[in-house]
Amino acid sequence: MKDLRDSLIRGRRHGGTAKNRPAKFGVGDAFQRAEQAGATNVLFPSMMEPAQAGQLVLKAVQNNELYIITHGEWRLAAEARHAGLIAAMPDKVDPALMAMLQGQPRR
Repeated sequence: MKDLRDSLIRGRRHGGTAKNRPAKFGVGDAFQRAEQAGATNVLFPSMMEPAQAGQLVLKAVQNNELYIITHGEWRLAAEARHAGLIAAMPDKVDPALMAMLQGQPRR
């Protein structure tokens, strides 16, 4: 039963094949060779077992952590996205709103 459960979890999370992917998203290089060879479930060495992911979730809940990031491979993409968000923010700010957001009493 454990093998069936794990394969179902992996199948839903990591086994998306070209037949299930909307055409507008195309096929990424990481999956292309495997899919052309007829693979229906593509595994990566960095994939976590469900129990390992569960341990990360448990730790985050116990430590009141807001985020659970499982793979550092996404760091550069996250940094670029957040840099773009910061760059798009105007420099002019409302001092009263800033004071409220920082928990300072109004003057």
